[in-house]
Amino acid sequence: MSGSDSYAYDARGRQTSETPAQLLEAYPEFAGSWASFRESDMFAPEEPYNHLGRLAEHLVAAMQATNTLGFDRLFGEVEKLLVVATPATRGSTDRRPA
Repeated sequence: MSGSDSYAYDARGRQTSETPAQLLEAYPEFAGSWASFRESDMFAPEEPYNHLGRLAEHLVAAMQATNTLGFDRLFGEVEKLLVVATPATRGSTDRRPA
């Protein structure tokens, strides 16, 4: 979700954004859930909203367990990413240059 989205490829040769890596660096508590999701048949690189859904599920479970450790780091990183995000990264359907 950075201004200059760059992509990497996973072990299956699927293109992936580097944004999850940036979020995992800020919030390593999500690493286990993310790894399980990435290796599952449910993971599809072209469906980033499902990626956010998996993160949301993890955050809800953490909240239910009253374990908010790292939330400040995660949301700080999300804010940084949104500041420099391109319209495409923000999910805009209008792909015309500003």
